Amino acid sequence: MIALDDSEFRRFIERVKLAAPVEEVVSARVGALKRSGSNLKACCPFHDEDTPSFVVTPSRGTWHCFGACSEGGDAISFVQRDAGLSFREAVEELARSFGVDLPKGWGKGGGSDPRTEAAFDVLARAEKFFQRKLKGEEGARARAYLAERGLDPATTDAFGLGWAPGGNQLLRSAQGGGAATTALVDAGLVREGDRGAFDFFRERLTVPIRDAFGRTVGFGARLLPGVDGPKYVNTAETPLFQKGRLVYGLDLAREAIRRQRHVVLVEGYTDVIAAHQVGLRHVVAVLGTATTADHARLIRRQGAHRVTLLFDGDAAGRRAAAKALDGLLTVGELKVDVAALPEGMDPCDAFLGPERPALEARLAQGQPWFEFLADGLVGLPADEIAKGVGELLTLLERLPNAVERDARAGELADRLGLSRESVREQARGVRRQTELQRERDQRRASLASRPGAGAVGSSGAPMDGDDDSGSTAASRGASSSGSGSAPGGGRGESDGNPTDPQHVQWRRTEARAWGEIVGALLLDNSLIPIIRTRLEAWGGPRGCGDPRIARVLEVVLAIYDADEEGEETIDASRVMTELADDPARTLAERVEAYAARAESPRALVDGSLKTLGRVTSERRRRVELERAAAHGDGGEQLLEAANRDLERMRSLKGHAAGA
Repeated sequence: MIALDDSEFRRFIERVKLAAPVEEVVSARVGALKRSGSNLKACCPFHDEDTPSFVVTPSRGTWHCFGACSEGGDAISFVQRDAGLSFREAVEELARSFGVDLPKGWGKGGGSDPRTEAAFDVLARAEKFFQRKLKGEEGARARAYLAERGLDPATTDAFGLGWAPGGNQLLRSAQGGGAATTALVDAGLVREGDRGAFDFFRERLTVPIRDAFGRTVGFGARLLPGVDGPKYVNTAETPLFQKGRLVYGLDLAREAIRRQRHVVLVEGYTDVIAAHQVGLRHVVAVLGTATTADHARLIRRQGAHRVTLLFDGDAAGRRAAAKALDGLLTVGELKVDVAALPEGMDPCDAFLGPERPALEARLAQGQPWFEFLADGLVGLPADEIAKGVGELLTLLERLPNAVERDARAGELADRLGLSRESVREQARGVRRQTELQRERDQRRASLASRPGAGAVGSSGAPMDGDDDSGSTAASRGASSSGSGSAPGGGRGESDGNPTDPQHVQWRRTEARAWGEIVGALLLDNSLIPIIRTRLEAWGGPRGCGDPRIARVLEVVLAIYDADEEGEETIDASRVMTELADDPARTLAERVEAYAARAESPRALVDGSLKTLGRVTSERRRRVELERAAAHGDGGEQLLEAANRDLERMRSLKGHAAGA
C-alpha cells in the first residue's frame, strides 16, 4: 500500500485528477452518457439495467450507480473498475492518457512483485538489444526485407522492430548486464534444457508486443523468406504475456481511436505497421484471428464505438471473421462491420501501394457483419448451409440482447429462403447447448474456488446492511428515492454478547448512522466542528464501528485540522486523493452520494445523532437487564418481555415492508 504521508504521491494523484475530469474519463468508455441538469446519466456499464441509474457529478468529480451494484468513486476508481486495474495501474493509465508526466521513481517500490518488475526489466533490455542488432551488420538481411516491404526506418523504430541473432547472444548479454536467468525464463526470452539455458528467439525478425501502457510484455518473431521452419513464433504464455488480453499496436493507436471512435482490426503485425506509416493510426491486430471478451472490452475502453474487420473476402476470410466476432459481439455497444479484401490483395502492400484509396473506401463503408456472413451462405450446397447456419446461430448467442438474437435468426431464414420456424428451432437447440456449457463452466469454477465465503464487508458484516430499525427519518428519505444499498454496515465494539442478534443489529445501526454523518460532513464542512465535539463520547473516530468509516472520518478531520485558513473543500474526491490506495477510498464517495439524497446534511446529522443516542440507551438498558437476570434480581422476566417487544416490532415492520 502506498504510504498516506507520501505528500509527493498525493500531489501527483491530484494532478492526474485535475487533468482527467471524471466526465471525460467516463464518457470515453460509456457511450450513452446524457446531460441531466448539472449531472450526466446513463445505464450502468457494470450491470444490466433498462432505466439509467449511473450518475456522474462533474462538480464533485465523482460517479455513482444508484442501481443494483451501488458502486461509485472518482476517475481513478472508475478506470480501476472498468479496466480491472490496480490503483497504481489506473493512475498510470490516466496519467499517460492525459499527458501527465510520471514522477521520478514511479517504477520503484509501491508493493510491486519483484519477479514481475524483473521480467519487465529484462524485456525492456531485450527490446533494446534486438534493436541494436537490427541496425548492425547481423541485421542487414532483415533491414533489406523491411525495405522491400516498404517499411521505413522511422516506422520500424516506433514499433521497436529488431533482430534476434543466434548463438545465445541475448542470454550472454543479459547475464553480463547482471540479469538473472530466472528473470529471463519468467519473461519467455530464455528456455532451459538438458544442456542448460538457451535463447528462445534465434535468427528472426522481432516484433515487441506491448500492453496498453506501452510496456513490452513479449515478442512475436518472424523467419525471413527462404528460411525453413515455422514462419511465426510468439512468446509463450506468461503472467505478463496473455494473448487473450493483448491488442497489438493499441499503445500507439489509442489517441486516434478516441478521436475517431473507430478501430480497424487486421490479422498481422506488418499490416498494422504499414497502416500507421501512412497515417491510419486506428489500425490494430489481435495475436491470432480469434478475439475474446477481454479484447472487446479493451477496445471499447479506448472509446471505440465501431470496429471494422479487414479480412479476405473468400471462405477462409469468412472463417477468420467469424473467429474475430466471437469476442467482439459480447459488448453490445460496439458496432461491428467487415471490409472484405479482393482475392490476392495483401493488406500491408495495399496500405503502402496504389490500392490504398480503394482500401480506405472499403474501410469507410464496411458491410454489417451479419450480412457479410449470411451472404456467404447463399448458393452453397444444403449440407454446407446447415453447417453454416449452425455456426452463425452460435455466434448470435454471443449477442447480449435476446430480441436482437431472435430478429437476426428470422432475418437469416429470409435471406436463405428457409422457414423461420426451422431456423428458430435450431437456434433453441444451440441455446440449450450454450446454456449447458455455461453451467458446466460455472460448476468447474465453483469447485475451483472452494473453500470460500460469501461477500462481506471488511469487518465481517454485509456492506448493504439489513437493519430497518436504525434508519433515521432523514436517511429513509435519502434511500427511498432510488434502489441500492445504504452506506455503512460494519462492526463496532459493544457490551454484552457480541453474537446476540440484537447486539449485531445495534452495531449495524450505529455504523449506518456514522456513515450518514460522514456523508453529511463531506457535503457540508461547517458540520465538522459540531461532530468533533461529540466524538469523545464515542471514543474518537474508531468508536464509530466500521473501520473503513473510521478511516474516512480520520482523514476528514486531518484535512480539516491542517487547513488553518479554512479555504479547502473537503469532499469525497479530496478524501479519496488523500486515501490513495487505501481500501476505504470508495466508501467516501458512497456515503457522500447517499447523503446528497437526504433533505439536508444538517437534517441527516440530527437524525443520525438521535439514532446513536437511542441505540446507546437501548444497549445500556439491555445490559442492565442481562446483569439483573444473571444475579437473579427479577431481571429475567423483564429481559424476556423486552425480547418479546423487540420481536413484535420486527414482525410489524416485516408486515409493513411486504404490504
